[in-house]
Amino acid sequence: MKRDTVKLGRYRCLSWLWLAGAIVVVGGCSGNPLPSSQAAVHSKWDSFAEAKQAFDAIDLGKTTTEALDDIGYGLNSSPNVRILNYLELTGRFMPNPAIGFEQLDEQVRRCLKAKTACEGYLVNVRKINKVREGSVMLDLLNIKRRTRSTGWQFDALLLINKNLVVYKIWGGTPNINEQSNSNNPLGPLQKLPSAVVGQVF
Repeated sequence: MKRDTVKLGRYRCLSWLWLAGAIVVVGGCSGNPLPSSQAAVHSKWDSFAEAKQAFDAIDLGKTTTEALDDIGYGLNSSPNVRILNYLELTGRFMPNPAIGFEQLDEQVRRCLKAKTACEGYLVNVRKINKVREGSVMLDLLNIKRRTRSTGWQFDALLLINKNLVVYKIWGGTPNINEQSNSNNPLGPLQKLPSAVVGQVF
């Protein structure tokens, strides 16, 4: 049984090396063969600036929940909108006893007092691209992988009191540029039993 396990380990190692060589040859002809991905929440905006511009178009005390759909922040026009009830909103605006009710914005206080007539729309829009960079060989063998994430994210909270937007606040990251690294010195052998690794080397 032990001999079979060692043979399997050697077979896997040789298979990885053969595949790595093939990928390097192909990569030289096709540019960067490393995988990439995109994570996005579908919206009508292609940039942080466009999302912010639409947010600025919301007129407090005048914009209705129906008009929010035309702007892009309504339940029917923006996916994944989370609806917060007045109890959840209370926890957000007063997360600890140090923040008193009287310290809140007047429109926030009026909305919370309206209880079930008050609700919040929590909107999160993002577009993030992930591209693997670096050595094709080291990436393929899972020895060293470097991933760069770029894009943007826009967050908005709207308070609705009797179908009118009475308060709004925004935040987010206009320019996401992050890099993550992972290192596995033994590559594909990292998860094999130590006895097999010893026999392979």
